[in-house]
Amino acid sequence: MFKKRRRHVHHTQPVHGNLDKNERFIKRQCCIYLERLLAVFPLTDRDTLEMLTYVLGPKISELKKTISKKVYSKQRHTPVFDTDDELDILDDDSDDFYQMIKHAGKKIQKEFITLSRTVLAKRVKTLSYAGKSEMEKKLDTLDKMFALSNEEKAFTTLLYINTVWPRADEYFVDHLHCQDIFGRRYLKVMLQITDSGINRILSGTLARIEFFEFSNHSFNLSDDYLGFFQKPLKDVLKKKDFVRFSGKTIPLKNHLIDPGVTKHILSLLRTKRESSNHILLYGPPGTGKTSYALGLVNKLKIPAYAIMDDSCNQTRTRRAAIIACRNMTNDGEGSLIIVDEADSLLNTEESWSSGGEIKDKGWLNQLLEEPGARMIWITNSIEDMEDSVLRRFAFSVHFPAFNRRQRFSLWESVLCRHHVRKLFKDDEINKLTARYPVSAAIINMAVTKALESAAADHIAFKEIMIMNLDAHWKLLNGGAKPKTGDRIEEHYSIEGLNIEGNLPVILAQLDSFDRCLRAPDKSGVRNFNLLFYGPPGAGKSELARYVAKRLDRELMVKRASDIVSPYVGETEQNISRVFSEAESMEAVLVIDEADSFLFSRDRAVRSWEISHTNEFLTQMERFRGILICTTNRFADLDMASVRRFNQKIGFGCLKPDGNMIFYQKLLCELCKTPVNRNQEELIGRIHDLTPGDFRIVRDRFAISDEKCVTHEQMIQALEAEARVKKTQQGNRPIGFMRRTA
Repeated sequence: MFKKRRRHVHHTQPVHGNLDKNERFIKRQCCIYLERLLAVFPLTDRDTLEMLTYVLGPKISELKKTISKKVYSKQRHTPVFDTDDELDILDDDSDDFYQMIKHAGKKIQKEFITLSRTVLAKRVKTLSYAGKSEMEKKLDTLDKMFALSNEEKAFTTLLYINTVWPRADEYFVDHLHCQDIFGRRYLKVMLQITDSGINRILSGTLARIEFFEFSNHSFNLSDDYLGFFQKPLKDVLKKKDFVRFSGKTIPLKNHLIDPGVTKHILSLLRTKRESSNHILLYGPPGTGKTSYALGLVNKLKIPAYAIMDDSCNQTRTRRAAIIACRNMTNDGEGSLIIVDEADSLLNTEESWSSGGEIKDKGWLNQLLEEPGARMIWITNSIEDMEDSVLRRFAFSVHFPAFNRRQRFSLWESVLCRHHVRKLFKDDEINKLTARYPVSAAIINMAVTKALESAAADHIAFKEIMIMNLDAHWKLLNGGAKPKTGDRIEEHYSIEGLNIEGNLPVILAQLDSFDRCLRAPDKSGVRNFNLLFYGPPGAGKSELARYVAKRLDRELMVKRASDIVSPYVGETEQNISRVFSEAESMEAVLVIDEADSFLFSRDRAVRSWEISHTNEFLTQMERFRGILICTTNRFADLDMASVRRFNQKIGFGCLKPDGNMIFYQKLLCELCKTPVNRNQEELIGRIHDLTPGDFRIVRDRFAISDEKCVTHEQMIQALEAEARVKKTQQGNRPIGFMRRTA
């Protein structure tokens, strides 16, 4: 359906006066369009005559009188007008003129067309002016930005005029429908192009930058580019969607990238070549990708531009900015373009993005093959990038999340660079490494600003540096203090636990395996998989934290809710990603509620349940690291899965001496008086307690004044916890779960 046509009121002769350059430009172009149309189509309708009136100005009177005299001469026996005074009426009444042309016959109508073309050609000359109008300068700027073809330049001019001048919109769009699919014959004549030319326009650069948009079989200038034309020229040229990319950053050698890789990238980008060179930097946020790109720019010493990315900068505007930046900066020796946060541009796996914008793989592939282009693309994920896109990158670098050892090296490197390494002991750096998992750029910023504030005072320097790091870490957490839920319990120790197996021997084996993992040659290293099973609260998760702390490794805890997805195939991808991340971070991987993935396949009723287990077992086999799986439901596990664990460690409820050990660790300090022998016997006789029960009672009484807390109260609370368990189990003791395999 076409746009609703706007009907005109009866117009008197328009006031023309002195036209400025913009008005002259528009009317001159409309004269050109009309002359071309009349050369092909015998348009003598009312709308065409009205349009002639607007564009010809005073010249319309000459046209009207000439045609009227021809009509009068032809019909001298029945004159239409008796005097010149009557002829003057036509100057003010286009409807009378239209009626006269309509009934004048084909010969007069043909003469009218010929004479109109002549007058239009003269009008084009009288509308000329020195220099260029503001509108022409903007169109020239658009041409320069996007390297438009002659066809595209003509198209943008027409589309712009039809948008900003209501008379042109009423005639060319509403009347002739030149922007609709059914009015293409007029469009071809006005622009003097062919059908193939129109197709090239509608699928070329203007389409890729979304200069126009389709609606109901018609195309119209998009609002973004209407705004471009409405701004003053100085603002159009001043405000770009790309800016010079420069600034201070940490040296390239401070990044944990192989120097050979950096040397290769520099050689690819150093000079402008006939082929394109696109470099992809990918990895999770905070791994130093942007600062590495800036380091490359500083080393190359060539003009570099960053494509802006903000809340108002949608994918289509970033596409346009890339094309404009390339056309406006890549002359001569050329430039380097950096596209940060490029996920929305590169991830073309799905047809539509979350914001509803079309992801055009064809546009992207064409851009990646443009001769002479040098670009660095920075993205957090490559999961949704298609192979056809990936293979067009000349080189790529993965920036994995830093493990603790790498962060220690980063801290050392930054502190040495600022000549303050001697102020920190290794233990201090280890604590900073564990507490602040941030990038080298953030470490450098915190140290730099602390030195600026308190360079001479070493104590103040450290305090300000910590303050800077805390502020950034809080900022990354949305303003809240980051949670440390996976840190080990303050009073934790393995003493008192009821564990099946020789724990000291197992820990010694882990120490030996850890040394093998840290060795330069890992070709012979396989994996060390541990299964912790037993009732809730028995200490499984705490022992896993203890292992990570003992080995001085990161702890990565994942629960079933972190991995399982309702979408087909995504759970398997999540399982693979978790193992891959843990291996790259050199972390101890803990899978809580592992029975969600390792349940007996004999009892599976859905195909995806089996595929989840198979994928988990496959990743277990490939994993080069330490895996700890915990479960409260040992009996439900797949026995073939259980055999893949190096060690199966059962946790039971505490024994009497274990009860007393955990009471001493967690509860005694809450009471002012020491525990007596009688109370010790009562504590030892309570069955089915776990370390988790002691933590629950401690948290309950921790807020009370120690003068008000008695051992009797805490013992009664422990007995209540034990009774609840018996009730839940149908009065059956939870006890120690015996292994069946």
